[in-house]
Amino acid sequence: MEDWIKDCRYIIMPTRQAPEGLEAEYHAAYMTWRKAWEKYREEQNITSHLRSDGFLLPDEMGVLFYQSQCVGLCCFSHGDLNIGPLSDLGWFSAWDELSLRRLKNISTKSIICTQFTVDPAFAGKGQVVRWKEIISLFSYLRFYYSDKEVMAGCLNLTRGMQNSSGEDIGAIILNPIHKFVLGEKEIPAQLVAYTKEGFEKFVAKKELAPLCEKLWKQHFHCTEIPLNTQDIKKAA
Repeated sequence: MEDWIKDCRYIIMPTRQAPEGLEAEYHAAYMTWRKAWEKYREEQNITSHLRSDGFLLPDEMGVLFYQSQCVGLCCFSHGDLNIGPLSDLGWFSAWDELSLRRLKNISTKSIICTQFTVDPAFAGKGQVVRWKEIISLFSYLRFYYSDKEVMAGCLNLTRGMQNSSGEDIGAIILNPIHKFVLGEKEIPAQLVAYTKEGFEKFVAKKELAPLCEKLWKQHFHCTEIPLNTQDIKKAA
């Protein structure tokens, strides 16, 4: 096992309140989210106050810890794009009709992945591993072990998200020139979708199956949203 993996812990927990016994981890996740996004907004000269809606409103979050420090997180919303409220989520209000139709054509049983966050202390060079890529991998694993058939995301191009979460890890580009509004600014982005078949191809192509299996053993699930028990297919 890679040395750094043994010091990792990935916790899937609710966003709205701390699970019993994980109050410190929940608070650390929120403070990491807040610190990272306040720093980004300052870099982008966005002066409006950062509200906690993006953190609180999704169903759950996957939070990565390394040596007891919070490295980063992603948030997940689960549902069906034809039945129930997910398709009316405000997050979709900036999507063009063609991109949304392309997403639904893949499947309506969806996870929405948002709020990709890396603590500034774990960004940049000199790290034991590229943590942005590990958080991306864990997010893909969370989707892979769900009962949903597609995961949608919006890649922030000003943060290089296309490098850690783009076509190289199996993303289907729904709109390469999307923009989303953050505070007073329009941020260039790409709308993407991920499938389980795409993940299996990515894992096989990069020979990452052993790494995925080792990482997933480090996860702790404590939400009411169940996991599937299927195994990631071995890389050829």
